[in-house]
Amino acid sequence: MNAYNKDVVKDRIKVNTTEDGWKWWLEQYKDMIYNITLNQENVVSITPEKMIDNYEEIKKLMGWLNLEYNEKTIHNFIYPKLRKSIEKKGRLLWQ
Repeated sequence: MNAYNKDVVKDRIKVNTTEDGWKWWLEQYKDMIYNITLNQENVVSITPEKMIDNYEEIKKLMGWLNLEYNEKTIHNFIYPKLRKSIEKKGRLLWQ
């Protein structure tokens, strides 16, 4: 992406390089997430990395949302996105 390649953009956010522009963006994003979680009681965090071993994170979220949990449906949605990580660990959750 070319978001921070232009000098006018780098000048506006007071950075010198494209890499520094992306670091600036990351800090802005972290601050936004922190402020959302600090000021909101209805926030649930899930850790995608934990879904390599099991789907308890998503099960917890679906329960919080009062949605029906169907492991096969969840697996069919998540597995393609985490396939490489799951296979790297040598674990298959659904056969």
